[in-house]
Amino acid sequence: MSHNEIELALIIVINEQIKYVPPAEGSAAWDQACLEKSLRSYSNFAPLRTPDKLFGPVEAIGHTWIDISSIEYSVWLKPTGAQCINIAANPTASGTLFPDLNMEEVGQALSQGMDLVKAAMCRTLDLIEPSVNHQHLLAPTALEFEWGIEHSFMSVSVYKTAYFRYFEWYRRHFSGTKHYRADSPTEGTESARPSTKRAYGNVSSSESATSESETPSVQK
Repeated sequence: MSHNEIELALIIVINEQIKYVPPAEGSAAWDQACLEKSLRSYSNFAPLRTPDKLFGPVEAIGHTWIDISSIEYSVWLKPTGAQCINIAANPTASGTLFPDLNMEEVGQALSQGMDLVKAAMCRTLDLIEPSVNHQHLLAPTALEFEWGIEHSFMSVSVYKTAYFRYFEWYRRHFSGTKHYRADSPTEGTESARPSTKRAYGNVSSSESATSESETPSVQK
């Protein structure tokens, strides 16, 4: 990294089992979309998130929209005396959120990184206000991470990504055909873009929250 002011870098890599390919013309998903004549809402599109499929495969209308193989976290901290972070070097810490939950080192590195950020802030404030004591900012950081909540949030995001892929595919190929608007009151479907709020709690409670999400309309 060329920005010497950066003290901490976090990169999250999400790998898929196979590269996503949208449904082709004549496929089961294509034929089903033609029969339905309207865009599905999120609640009508997404299958139930069961413990064995929290990260896919997400299968709907005869197509696999996403299937995650791993979620990896890497943290880099700027070494003492270095001008900048070298992303080409090995990370300070790494871990996985999926398929195995192994994030202890990542949490510790993020706490250390926050100490570096606070130290940089303290130096800057000392220049701006030399008469003020800013040493209280240097108290050690002990961040607490709820990785179980992050795990649930990522799972919901995977299902939302599957729906957005479906939505974009449908809009691209079927928005010029005659069909009912997905947000038409007469069709009994919902009418708002799906929420990307964090999901707290267990799978069932998260699913309850997402089932209220609604569908963006497709312009005729």
